Amino acid sequence: MLVVGLGGGGSRLIRDACQVLKADGVVISADGRDEVDGYPMLAIPSGSLLNRSVYQIRGASADTLASLTDMISRYDTIILLANLAGRTGAALAPQIAAIGHSAGASVVSVAMMPFRYEKDRLFQSALSLRRVQDESDSTIIFDNDSMLECHPEMSPRQCYEAGNATILRVLDRLDSTSWSKVCVVAAGMGAADPLRTSVKMLYGTVQPRAVSRSTLYVSNDSPMGDIKSVVHTMEGVTDAPVEVSGTDTSGREVVLVAATSPLTKFERYDPLFDIPLIDSDNEPDLAVDFDDMGMYQLD
Repeated sequence: MLVVGLGGGGSRLIRDACQVLKADGVVISADGRDEVDGYPMLAIPSGSLLNRSVYQIRGASADTLASLTDMISRYDTIILLANLAGRTGAALAPQIAAIGHSAGASVVSVAMMPFRYEKDRLFQSALSLRRVQDESDSTIIFDNDSMLECHPEMSPRQCYEAGNATILRVLDRLDSTSWSKVCVVAAGMGAADPLRTSVKMLYGTVQPRAVSRSTLYVSNDSPMGDIKSVVHTMEGVTDAPVEVSGTDTSGREVVLVAATSPLTKFERYDPLFDIPLIDSDNEPDLAVDFDDMGMYQLD
């Protein structure tokens, strides 16, 4: 198993994810600050442009992705960690998932979505997510915006930290759980009623009727009456089975993983979502590097 930490978001998770999964790891980034001690890093050339766009990062990544292709061929399972709010994540997550898929590996992509106020990132994140889903055996999605909405007392940094902790708990169950094609992860952490907060976070991301089944991971300190109430409520709204699994964590932390079909919230980020992709659309757009041609390129 190989864990690919993509960009800043992936690099911050790589060490703990590899320890949880007992897997090898590699970091891919366009920023040298994302290097993690003990893990190889495949750097995307910086070129002459600062603050590069998604298309420019993608255009500069050919040699880096060629090196990754050789590495991936030695593994049966690829775990991709990508923050799709970041330029590197949005640029390369679909291509890395496609490389793993083409190599015959099982691809599990963990995608972190942006806050709603990051309006300049919504379209690219939605477009990248759509392609990642097509190329992955399973896509596990964590929505930072829903996390902040359900935990308004948190700062954005605290949301990121809580989201990373939640993702690691899900990865810890990877071997014992059969994930569906698309899963949405919700969490109740530090709230007065974390069980119901996790359900609220889930339904802030997907429509209830889109949920086909759910797994509720609850800490040993969670009251049994609350668990029964939440399971009854979820089954009444979604008509979908809910499995309850205990964890060794203390406190009142809850993680909810739901298998789902259309992700309507993220579809709204992409005004072109209703237009189906065709075969010629499989390769995402990129910006051509004109540096060697002596031509000025506008960003």
